Amino acid sequence: MNAPEPNAGVPGSGGQPGGRPWRQRRIERFLGRVTEELLNLTDDATRNIGNLAAVSGELLEAEGVVYLSFATPGRSLRVAAQWGLPEGAPIGEWGRTGIGRAVLEEGSVAPRVFRQLRADALHREDPLVQGFGWETCVGCAVIHGGAPRGVLLIGHRRDREPNDDELRVASLLAVAIGQQDIRSREQETLRVKDWAVESTLWGIATADVDGRVIYVNPAILRMWRFATAGEVVGRHITEFWKDARNSGPVMTALATSGAFVGELDALRADGSSFPVQLMATVVRDRDGRPVATHGFVIDVTERKRAETALRESEYFLHRSQAVGHIGSYKMDIQAGTWICTRELEEIFGIPPDHPKTVSGWLELVPPEEREAMRSYLLEHVVAGRNRFDREYRIVRRSDGELRWVDGSGVLEFDATGQPCRMIGTIQDITDRKRTEERVRIANRQLRMLGECNEALIREHDETRLLQTVCRLIVETGGYRMAWVGMAEDDADRTVRPVAWAKVDSDYLANLRVSWGDSDFGRGPVGLAVRTGRVHVVHDIAQEAGFTAWRAAAAQRGTRAVCATPLVHEGRAMGAISVHSGEPQSFDVEETCLLQKLADNLAFGIVALREHRQHERAELARREAEGLYRAAVQTFPDGVSVVQPDGRLQYASPKALEIYGVDSLEAAVGRSMLEFIDPVDHGRALENFMRLQTSGEVELHEYRLRRADGSTFVGEIAAAALTDAEGRATGVLAVTRDVTERRRAEDLLRRMQTSVDLARDPVFWIDQAGRHTYANEAACRSLGYTREELCQLTVSDIDPNFPREKWADHWAKSRERGAYSIETLHRAKDGRTFPVEVAINFMRFEGQEFHCAFVRDLTERKRSEQSRLELERRLLHAQKLESLGVLAGGIAHDFNNLLMGILGNLDLALMDLPEDSPARGSIDQSVRAARRATELTRQMLAYSGRGAFEVREIDLAALVAENAHLFRATIPKLVTLRIETDPQLPRIIADSSQVQQVVMNLITNASEAIGDRAGQVHLRTTVADFDAKTLAQSRCDEIPEPGRYVVLEVTDTGCGMDAATQERLFEPFFTTKFTGRGLGMSAILGIVRGHKGAILVYSRVGLGTRIRVLFPAGPVVEPAAPATPVTLAAAPATPARKKGTVLVVDDEVVVRRVCRAMLERNGWETLEAGDGPGAIEMFTARAADIQGVLLDLSMPRMNGLEVFRELRRLRPEVRVVLSSGANAAPEYAEKLKTEGVAGFLHKPFTAESLLREAERAFGV
Repeated sequence: MNAPEPNAGVPGSGGQPGGRPWRQRRIERFLGRVTEELLNLTDDATRNIGNLAAVSGELLEAEGVVYLSFATPGRSLRVAAQWGLPEGAPIGEWGRTGIGRAVLEEGSVAPRVFRQLRADALHREDPLVQGFGWETCVGCAVIHGGAPRGVLLIGHRRDREPNDDELRVASLLAVAIGQQDIRSREQETLRVKDWAVESTLWGIATADVDGRVIYVNPAILRMWRFATAGEVVGRHITEFWKDARNSGPVMTALATSGAFVGELDALRADGSSFPVQLMATVVRDRDGRPVATHGFVIDVTERKRAETALRESEYFLHRSQAVGHIGSYKMDIQAGTWICTRELEEIFGIPPDHPKTVSGWLELVPPEEREAMRSYLLEHVVAGRNRFDREYRIVRRSDGELRWVDGSGVLEFDATGQPCRMIGTIQDITDRKRTEERVRIANRQLRMLGECNEALIREHDETRLLQTVCRLIVETGGYRMAWVGMAEDDADRTVRPVAWAKVDSDYLANLRVSWGDSDFGRGPVGLAVRTGRVHVVHDIAQEAGFTAWRAAAAQRGTRAVCATPLVHEGRAMGAISVHSGEPQSFDVEETCLLQKLADNLAFGIVALREHRQHERAELARREAEGLYRAAVQTFPDGVSVVQPDGRLQYASPKALEIYGVDSLEAAVGRSMLEFIDPVDHGRALENFMRLQTSGEVELHEYRLRRADGSTFVGEIAAAALTDAEGRATGVLAVTRDVTERRRAEDLLRRMQTSVDLARDPVFWIDQAGRHTYANEAACRSLGYTREELCQLTVSDIDPNFPREKWADHWAKSRERGAYSIETLHRAKDGRTFPVEVAINFMRFEGQEFHCAFVRDLTERKRSEQSRLELERRLLHAQKLESLGVLAGGIAHDFNNLLMGILGNLDLALMDLPEDSPARGSIDQSVRAARRATELTRQMLAYSGRGAFEVREIDLAALVAENAHLFRATIPKLVTLRIETDPQLPRIIADSSQVQQVVMNLITNASEAIGDRAGQVHLRTTVADFDAKTLAQSRCDEIPEPGRYVVLEVTDTGCGMDAATQERLFEPFFTTKFTGRGLGMSAILGIVRGHKGAILVYSRVGLGTRIRVLFPAGPVVEPAAPATPVTLAAAPATPARKKGTVLVVDDEVVVRRVCRAMLERNGWETLEAGDGPGAIEMFTARAADIQGVLLDLSMPRMNGLEVFRELRRLRPEVRVVLSSGANAAPEYAEKLKTEGVAGFLHKPFTAESLLREAERAFGV
């Protein structure tokens, strides 16, 4: 930058300052420089703007130049060029500069000068003023076409008045920059247009007045499949159409109206054709003469295919719906209206103007079903958000016919998730329903006929047969009721009911039917018996001959009756009367089926009667052998007779089945050894020979063989058969297959073993509560032998089931069946433990039992308790952590406030003489602020992140040294007894924090005693603690077992209940009216920070004992108390200039206090309110800055980020950190490894600040 001319800007100067010749030379130099730059302009308008901005800054000796341009007219400003501003400047913020807006609002091209900007309330917040310290600004608006295009801003960091020459040059440069800006925009617009034409998916082509192509874009080449534009340009446009005749209408339209829009078939380079849509216009010059034709082309192949597919789909849909009797609809849920296809209108039989609303749809439903249908639509489908899927009936409006439809629909939802419409189909399924009903009735009747025929074969008793047939007619046939009447040959020709189903006794008692020609013989039964033909009453209400029975039948739901005669040899012996609950229910097919049933039944009745007569004749003969044969035939075991020579003479069916022989003929004559496994042949022969002479009945078990060769275990009971003279005529053998029994016995033994070896106890308990069985696990669990357990009852091992309540428990178990309970078991040694019992109530061989499976819950309960305790600790830790973060944040802000208070008080004391009366008041203010500082330290201690200055300390010595202070804090009625162990191991701790713990414990203990006499016992000791004891710690983290130094405080106060103990360490919880509730919370935070533990023992009325545990260090001899160090006060006035310190803090009051302290002691200071400001200041004054006092917690950039950036700019920079935040120690430790020079905790005094500055900044 050039140095300013002498007396620059003073008008009226000549050769001397203010002379005209000098001014003339100056303006000539200005114009020459501008002219030179204008002559050197290039085609790059953007670069030209930047060069002109640089010339503006050089000629006007400015520190910075910014040219802001409207992105679009009237819109936001953007930075188009800048000069002289530092790298990394926030360019994005310049667009909101108020100075530029103010220049543009005047709407004048005359330059406007802004001076003393930093003191101007209107513009001092401007980014150009705040960011770069501009004090003077020259603004020139750029106007083009009567509208503002941008603004040129030329800034100075000092206050100065530009002269007229400078203003004219600025105005001239602004005009030149504006012209280049407009040119830049025009270049950008042309580039965008070219790109748009080249990249569009539409084909674009231009032809001359003769129709020859002069330009095509890439899309045209892709559509016509040409590789280069050279293959197209120069050819006539008609060469690209499939049919050259297409050019006629195109040319005619262009000639008459100057435009054409239509579809043509285009011809590709490979000879294939494709449809396109052409939009062509004639381009004319200013005189209206055509100079070219411009066209846009779109390939509509896919659209054509989609249109064809859509037409085919619509045709298919309409035809398929018409064939399938299906109609479609769409319902607007919110409006309650619907629209439908023509097919659905035909299904409903409604005209097009039928009200298509929900009510209009419900009018088509039968009245008795409308409410159910309304509920289904509104509640199940709409409210329940379900699919509409229901078959229902409608009354077709055109002819009133009742028809069936199948409705289906799905819901669609709006943006809020609410149902807005339903789309679906409705199919007329009346024919299907009718077919299904006919098939159902036919199947039911055929099944009825089949079952009745089975009954005819199966039943041998006429009464049972008739009862079965009546039951099947009702149950299987689905009729209302049925009865069979037999014709009597009495005087009244009575028809007597002999069998019935679903007919009540009152109806039968009052039923009078005759087959004679009388009033009671004109009903369907009487007519059927008398005529021998089927008689049907289709509707009893309309049948005159049914008058005598109408009321009784109608009362029982009968609407139609069919009577079919039971005919044998041309004469009806009776009739079947079948009643239906629906009128017109007996068609011809059904009537024929019932007649066939009656014919079969008549045949069966006659056959049974003849068979019964035959049985009577054979009865006498059968009785003799029938009894024996029946016994043998039905005997569950196989019976066989073996001849003396060992061959089979007879075998019962069961014996044949056991041995696997098909028939008796196949078995007779075979040797008995064929059916015995060879292994047992010798033993079987020996037993067979002995049986024939012994006369005894013997039972033996053999491995037997079936006819197919398979073997099984059989049990044979045998005895000799003798004649009248006692000679053996054979052996009678009864064989039983015991394979399954043996297998079951083996399985039972295995199951018994499995139960005995089961890990869980198993009990069988009878109704009296006695243990009838217990497995080995049960014996081990309770410590009894099995014999001892079986002598005990449930009440002996379960205290929750006393004998007097057992009967009630058994009754409830009988109702519940299988269930589980949790209870207690009492072992033989008296211990009890929790168990889960799965009880299964069962009946076995006529007795009731409990089968109980027991599982010991001791470990599960212990695990659940551990889990609950862990959850409680976790929740407590989370709550403390949240409050800790809050406390730390408050302490940080409070320390910043205290920093301002204490710092100003220190400065005030420096200014006052020693004998000033004001010193007393200021000293009291200092002490009050110190107490506030202690409060913030307590809050930080509670958060567990306080700034601990740990070292090895002797707890006994600390207690002894402060004993007088402890005694001074308690009332006179309370005695403090101190007992210390001089041989205690050292602990690694912060002595001031430990002193705070002791003080808070003693204070709480004395306050618990109240206004009466009492004692507080303070004791220190050392002990080893195991995990079980440490688990009772009130800290979140349980320390490891080991050796701990113990601080124990015991009082004789009122004690605490469990609820108070639970909340003892909650922040702000107190039982005292004036308490803050922070004392015990601070203790918890301090002990937690020292990795210790707190144990609390208290009972109401018996006092409290609190033990605080610190990890033990090495044992050392008692040391003499340290001599306190007294620091000299900071000097009030500086002795010499020591250097420059940059003070960085986001709190103004902290910056001002630190600045005053440092400047009073010979330091020059600079201030910065945030990280970016500090970096900018440091960059500008790096050579002058001796050191930096840097706050850690700041917005935008924290102290760690600022420190690293400063080190990057100047690695040897000396930085002292300060913070009142709870994480300050962690930051300090972290930054020590990176070269931090020192650290100060807020609030700090002037003395500590100056001492740290002297040490860190190397003066």
